[in-house]
Amino acid sequence: MTSVKAKTLRVDGGASAVVVPDTAPPVYKRRRKPLTFDKVSFFVVFLGLPLAIYLLFVIWPFIQAFGYSLTDWSGFSPDQNFIGLENYRKLFTDDIFMKAMGNNILLVICLPIITIILSLVLATLVTVGGSSKGQIKGLRNSSFYRVVSFFPYTIPAIAIGIMWGQIYDPSGGLLNGILTSLGMDQFKSYAWLGDKNTAMIATMFVIVWGFIGFYMVLFVAGIKGIPPNCSRRPGLTARGASALPCPSPSR
Repeated sequence: MTSVKAKTLRVDGGASAVVVPDTAPPVYKRRRKPLTFDKVSFFVVFLGLPLAIYLLFVIWPFIQAFGYSLTDWSGFSPDQNFIGLENYRKLFTDDIFMKAMGNNILLVICLPIITIILSLVLATLVTVGGSSKGQIKGLRNSSFYRVVSFFPYTIPAIAIGIMWGQIYDPSGGLLNGILTSLGMDQFKSYAWLGDKNTAMIATMFVIVWGFIGFYMVLFVAGIKGIPPNCSRRPGLTARGASALPCPSPSR
């Protein structure tokens, strides 16, 4: 409830009382609702149970593996002796491991760049490139090309591995068969994944082939979202300065 206080103002020649309401905003105390069995069971089932499963099957194996890495356990005997970081020292002084690390770093750096550039180029071709006729821009049957390019992304990784393993097969693979039929007899029994000069390129090609369609669809959606005025070429003003025709947003 609000309280009203009367204040008296004195004026020369007399006194007059003026009531000035002195109102204060009501103060509401927020009451904390008690925890009920329904709320507690909700938190336990939908938060505690998934967290426990995640800790048990994801975090704990990592901790357990790190503990084993600090011992000389071979996996075939129950004997375990603590040796500290000796296994890591041997690992980082092994030439094969360091070569594998270098190949993985090369893949991490080069694959995103190649995939993004090729996806952007193909998305531009099917949306902007080609001859323009009326409101139709891009290549003819561009929707067909988008579906075909996106199809490899829908194939499971295990199926991609088996399929390209058969294509790269040196004994009777499809790639060697095509090249041999074209007169390139040096590829009759060529091991694409067994030669250090072509193994990296062949692996990168398969990975790019599998992901390029997904990023191409994203770029196509982004290009089609550009306003038509912004897709024109910038013109030259009377003063010779280039001007972009994109309209500024209305205020």
